[in-house]
Amino acid sequence: MKNPALFAPRNVIISKTIVGLSWVLGLAELAHPYMHMPPSWLYVVMALSLLAHAAQCAYFVRKFGATATPLWSHLLQIMVFGMPHIIGFQQSLSQSPRQAVST
Repeated sequence: MKNPALFAPRNVIISKTIVGLSWVLGLAELAHPYMHMPPSWLYVVMALSLLAHAAQCAYFVRKFGATATPLWSHLLQIMVFGMPHIIGFQQSLSQSPRQAVST
């Protein structure tokens, strides 16, 4: 008999793939900016990550009911604590090199 915990539904696999790719692309671009992503793409990556997390939250809340409702607070934490870092990074990209060194 196969263990059902080893198999994830297709939508969970897709959402985890989106989250994983967004993190890998974002970190790779921060470490070695060879793609030279426009700052607006950072918002697209963030939106895809939040969308994937929201899909996971909705799936697990729908499947497991009240035992999975804390997942929504996890999504809120990502939005509240992640957004200032993204905005700060976007603003640091728009500063001139002289201003960035002086701060």
